[in-house]
Amino acid sequence: MTNKLTTIRALIPFLTQPEKLHVSSIARTIAQPVPTTRLWLQELARQGVLHVSHRGRQTLYELQAHPNLIDYLVIAEKAKLLEHCSNPSFQHFVEEVQHCVEGKALIFGSAAENYHSAGDIDLLIIGKIQRKKVKKVATLIGKKVHLVVLPTLVSISAIFRAEVIRKHLLISGSEEFLKWMQWPVSNGARNNRKA
Repeated sequence: MTNKLTTIRALIPFLTQPEKLHVSSIARTIAQPVPTTRLWLQELARQGVLHVSHRGRQTLYELQAHPNLIDYLVIAEKAKLLEHCSNPSFQHFVEEVQHCVEGKALIFGSAAENYHSAGDIDLLIIGKIQRKKVKKVATLIGKKVHLVVLPTLVSISAIFRAEVIRKHLLISGSEEFLKWMQWPVSNGARNNRKA
């Protein structure tokens, strides 16, 4: 039997691509063998988190309405963040941001995919932040930080929202950010997923 927390890693590709996905693309994204990924996906489908459909010989998976779907996705987001925090410099930056923010925070853009090769860190803050502390930490880790500070998620344009969804790492406020990413039209209500 597989560990439930490990199995949830199979949801990571759905955080940026909510459409139907094939097992091989999911396996490639999470860097796991296809047979292992298939087992994880079958378990998530058995639990009712994923819907399974077939197109020819391909088995496709997609998120479906589940009472705890947002909880599964939060855990997947945290797993993704923890993988990136294996870099001590990045972990230090994340910890400092968590202490400097009153509200929600996420990293978006190239640093969310590859911290080492990114020339800068794009940081979206919904709420308030102690700018001087963040700039000081950025100097210590040798990265420039671009802050986007907004009062609410509602003030984000559709184009910027799409960019954030494509490449992001949630630092704080995970549940609220996920509701905004997954169900934007209804301001977080789960009404546009399969029942």
